[in-house]
Amino acid sequence: MTETNRSSAFTVVRIDPGSEAIGRFVDLPWSIYPRSARWVPPLREAMRAELGGGHPFFGHGEAAFFLCLDGDRPVGRISASVDDALLDRRVGHFGYFEAQDDLGVARALLAAAQEWLRERGKDRIEGPVDLSIWNRYRLQISGFERLPFLGEPRAPAYYRRLLEACGYRIATTWRSWDLSRQDIARYAEAYGRRTASTLGTWLERFQLDELDMAHLEAELAELAPLVLETFAEFHGYSAIAPEEFIGGIRSAAPFVWPGGSLMARIRSNQELVG
Repeated sequence: MTETNRSSAFTVVRIDPGSEAIGRFVDLPWSIYPRSARWVPPLREAMRAELGGGHPFFGHGEAAFFLCLDGDRPVGRISASVDDALLDRRVGHFGYFEAQDDLGVARALLAAAQEWLRERGKDRIEGPVDLSIWNRYRLQISGFERLPFLGEPRAPAYYRRLLEACGYRIATTWRSWDLSRQDIARYAEAYGRRTASTLGTWLERFQLDELDMAHLEAELAELAPLVLETFAEFHGYSAIAPEEFIGGIRSAAPFVWPGGSLMARIRSNQELVG
């Protein structure tokens, strides 16, 4: 550990991902989130591997990890990262942000991340982004009464207040919908009625096939260029290699809803279009 910043109340130290201290970084959220919190805890060993260079991000980016201490007690954490595959080279990211409800903790952490990023020529800092948007990103600002689900951010509601008090503002927003299978079936039926007049023509031109889980690698290899092209205008887009996309989706394969993932092709030439 290397001390990087000291205030009257807190000390921020940089953590070597290969050291034993990274365990304190990984374990911190369990002391931040109360037992009653609705969140999806990460797998500790997977997180250790990710931070230790096991993520494909480190083939085109670099990161630093910081822990905020009150005496010897961890009270916050943050990462700072730069991504050579990011289209906007002015931007650096902070991520893995977790903090007790204390503005001093947030300020100390963000100051350490900002200093590291500015030393690397970044004049715009965005987050939370855990390495890249293909990994984890965003901060939840509403809907805390609903159950969390895999892949969605979930953090204490006070994080927004801390970040705004440190000068950060919302750059863009996303929305998620909490739908049951019954909801999806009902909406599909309603959509089908509305499009009945053109559905026949559409089906003559296109075909829908379920994702073939038995040949997932080949399916993902075909999907990757289309997905990367589609997301090219997405805020925070990082032009990753198809192999990185395939690896990320492959890890989520056990959670794919059978029949819920479809591929659309033009019938005449079998070109993948969706």
